[in-house]
Amino acid sequence: MGINVQAQDDNVSADSNLAQANNPLAKMTALNFHNYYIPKLNEAPEYVDLNTSWIRFAKPFAGGKLLLRISALLVTKPEAPLANGGWQMKSGLGEIKAFLFYSFISEPTKTIGIGPLISAPTETEDGLGAGKWQAGYANVAFVAKSPLIQYGYLLTWQASFAGDEDRNDKFICFSVI
Repeated sequence: MGINVQAQDDNVSADSNLAQANNPLAKMTALNFHNYYIPKLNEAPEYVDLNTSWIRFAKPFAGGKLLLRISALLVTKPEAPLANGGWQMKSGLGEIKAFLFYSFISEPTKTIGIGPLISAPTETEDGLGAGKWQAGYANVAFVAKSPLIQYGYLLTWQASFAGDEDRNDKFICFSVI
């Protein structure tokens, strides 16, 4: 589930705005709220779920060739089983990530970009984020054939340079959009 709040140009058609509504590299200032609920985790006892929410802000620069995107992660996840069969949940702020994309293909129906990213260990409790400062790059592609047919991906690679030594040092994430 997501809620998008976007600034729109009055000179752009409604169909064009609809086709770009889900584009993570769209040339518009946007504030997005996304919620991802996973009702059943693999190999987990019954009633164990995961809920993550993202608050994302995007701002284009340089005529839309550069896009700054800042994301804050809010997490609710199981922590420990309770005597009554339920689960104690842990909730709080996860990490905050910032990407600066350069769009080397920026057309009304397709956008491809790459750029640096940084991730700050802002989690309010252990286990809600990576626990490390990380830097790396992000690559994204998005195709909007119409307001109904849209697809793309986000690929990130991150390596830590400071933080909790007991945590993983490198992260690769591939997301289908």
